[in-house]
Amino acid sequence: LLNSAKMGVPQMRERTFFIARRRDLNLPKIALDFNEKPIKYKEFKDENFKYLDKSTQIYRYWCLRKPSDTSLKNAIMRETGRSKRFNEKYVHDNKVCGTMLGKGTFLRFDIPGGISDKDIITIQTFPQNYNFKNKFLGIIDYSTLIINIIFYFFIFSICNLFFKNINIKIFIFISTCFPLFILSITGLNNENIFLVLTYIIKFIKNRKIYLYNKCR
Repeated sequence: LLNSAKMGVPQMRERTFFIARRRDLNLPKIALDFNEKPIKYKEFKDENFKYLDKSTQIYRYWCLRKPSDTSLKNAIMRETGRSKRFNEKYVHDNKVCGTMLGKGTFLRFDIPGGISDKDIITIQTFPQNYNFKNKFLGIIDYSTLIINIIFYFFIFSICNLFFKNINIKIFIFISTCFPLFILSITGLNNENIFLVLTYIIKFIKNRKIYLYNKCR
């Protein structure tokens, strides 16, 4: 059982790894001892955050929090006896952040507000210049869609300019545009293809990676 908090990551994320080895190979024992100093939230927290709306139930339950609470669920259980909103977790200054899931909200315990995008990037150890972008129909971000449309129009114009046969036009258009469309949606390792190329170019130019620099 390994925990990312002991590996220099500002997040509690426990994972179990099973390692199988052939006995006849006489391989040396694998040492998986990680003892990096835990990174508490107060060491990197961002002060640019959005305050909770005081007219909402979230704010009301936030005001009923206790030091031992881990999420809004604790206050709701005390008030109503019902177990809900367990995905709206607290982030404590003197603790390592809990596991960040795809769904859910992280609320600051000290101030009535949610953590910032910069905090999320740091906790997840994404590149510090990572951009959160909305997607058209949930599959492709708008800037990439615009680039695709411009490229499609360019190819369409070239086909009309140099070819008269409709079958050739369709073949060239599909063979040049479809691969870009697929790459734009799936990307590389589920990362937008244009952002990947941008990071590569920036790395070649500056020879550095934009990750959270832990204080030692």
